[in-house]
Amino acid sequence: MPSKRQIMVGGVPVGGGAPVAIQSMTKTETADFDATMCQIRAIADAGGDIVRGASLVVWGVRDGRDAAEGIHAYLEARTPALALAS
Repeated sequence: MPSKRQIMVGGVPVGGGAPVAIQSMTKTETADFDATMCQIRAIADAGGDIVRGASLVVWGVRDGRDAAEGIHAYLEARTPALALAS
C-alpha cells in the first residue's frame, strides 16, 4: 500500500507518490572519514539517492566499552589491591 504522506530526506522526497529513492548503507567504521566518503561517492556515482551510515549509538557503545577496558587495564596495572566498583 503506497504511503499518502511524503517527507523529505535531505533534498530527496520519500513516500506520497514520490519516485522510488535508491538507498544504500556504508560498511565502513564511521570514524574512518576517508573510507566512508569514498563509499558515499561510489554509491552516489552508481545512482544512489540516499546513503545511510552505521548507527552512531552502536559505535558509541563499542567505543565506550573500549575506553572502559583501557581504564580497567590502566588501574589494574597500578593498583596493588583488588579494586571493585559497586
